[in-house]
Amino acid sequence: MLNTLIQVLPVIYFTAVAVPLVITDIREHRLPNKLTLPAIPLTLGSWLALAVMDSNRWADFAVAVGSAVIIFALGLGANAIGSLGMGDVKLAVGLVLMLAWFIGLWALLVPIVALVAVAVHILVGVRVGILRAGSSLAFGPHLIGSAVLLFGVGVF
Repeated sequence: MLNTLIQVLPVIYFTAVAVPLVITDIREHRLPNKLTLPAIPLTLGSWLALAVMDSNRWADFAVAVGSAVIIFALGLGANAIGSLGMGDVKLAVGLVLMLAWFIGLWALLVPIVALVAVAVHILVGVRVGILRAGSSLAFGPHLIGSAVLLFGVGVF
């Protein structure tokens, strides 16, 4: 029972902040630290507690942390060349850290699926005339949608 509660804490957190993050990112093109940052220590602490409680989960912990580190490094690189905002990097790290516990290395697909979703969004938007070349899109909603999709596919 306690294990289940600890395991769902990060999922509950992301569920609670998903809509405010999407709304803020669409309106202001930013993802506030007060919503993105708490997910990382909450998730890390939850996975660490579960690994300590069940020694068979250390590999899951390592995969989750390793995946998050990879996404952080790639995100920093993308930010350095001006392709991605730091809010998007922090959100991606939190989402991948959470998802990797459940779906392993498949969580690394979150930013790739989000990029494909953005490309489709742009192509359709330009085609139907709601977007123009040079339009700016919020990436956070695409990251969250990709995480939901991969979580659903991976868990079910």
